[in-house]
Amino acid sequence: MLDPASPRHPASVRDLLEVARIPDDVSLRGTRITRELLADPLSEIATRDEVRVIDNVVAAVPDRTDIGLDSGARCRLDAFGMTGLLMLYGENLAQAFASSIRYQDLCYPLPRSAHQRVGSTVVITLDPSDYPRHLHAYLIDHQLAAIDAIITQLRGRGMRARSVELVQPRPPHAERHTALFGVRPVFGAPLDRIVVDARELDDPFPQANPAVVAQLDANCRTVLQRRRARVGATGMVRHRLERANGPIPTLEMVAADVAMSPRTLRRALAAEGSSFRSLDIEVRLARATHLLETTALSVEAVGRDLGYATASAFVHAFTRWAGQSPGAHRRAHVARTSR
Repeated sequence: MLDPASPRHPASVRDLLEVARIPDDVSLRGTRITRELLADPLSEIATRDEVRVIDNVVAAVPDRTDIGLDSGARCRLDAFGMTGLLMLYGENLAQAFASSIRYQDLCYPLPRSAHQRVGSTVVITLDPSDYPRHLHAYLIDHQLAAIDAIITQLRGRGMRARSVELVQPRPPHAERHTALFGVRPVFGAPLDRIVVDARELDDPFPQANPAVVAQLDANCRTVLQRRRARVGATGMVRHRLERANGPIPTLEMVAADVAMSPRTLRRALAAEGSSFRSLDIEVRLARATHLLETTALSVEAVGRDLGYATASAFVHAFTRWAGQSPGAHRRAHVARTSR
């Protein structure tokens, strides 16, 4: 299951809000999401907040049973970032599917996906079990429409299925499901899955580029590792310390941000073999080192950026961490890079 605090791109939430057209005080209730955050192309939101938005919207518009299809249909390959490019320059749809599943934490859909070749077919299984049961129909509808939208963007046409099986009971908008993959779904099935002819996935993409794919795959792997490093109490705290503008937050401030008491946060960090003090030192040292090596800021200004009241306090702390004064560290860096 995705950690509730794990970061997500906000594109899917933006799409849902655009099709829902309900007040923000309803759709965003109980989350940390703002319109300003959604407008920032570099922003991230927590998984729990995305799920809360979906829950809010589904509850607010119960008669719009097909809102998942409407939202998923807006899915854009370019919102996947590097993963979208990796899919685009892959050999074929089979490779694109494999990439989207390998890096699905960097993509739109929340349900886990898997695909398996069975004889002359490929079985694509969707699993929303990590999320509240009353949202499963929305999540699966969204993912089905997103799959259709992405395939169309990749090759200019959709995908024909041999069969589609869905756990949800037959909904009022069942004919829209039929239109997606050209086959009438079986509702009330034990699993959510699509079965397609393997040849559908093996047709080569004219834009395939193995060299580009190799580089993009390495980049996606790095991004995913960084995201996963932020999961857990240690990761959450490190992420919030690193992203802070100005003085580094206190334990109490970080605890409030992650909806924990300071005592609970200390215990969670200790259970992972970490502590707030060690993370605070790690982040301060990294920021100080970066500023000393890449800017012309004075030692006093660097210390002020990290929240120290005086230059001497910063010099003392940095020397204790790094084994040399800030000035000595800067001089050594200049000497190394000027050779």
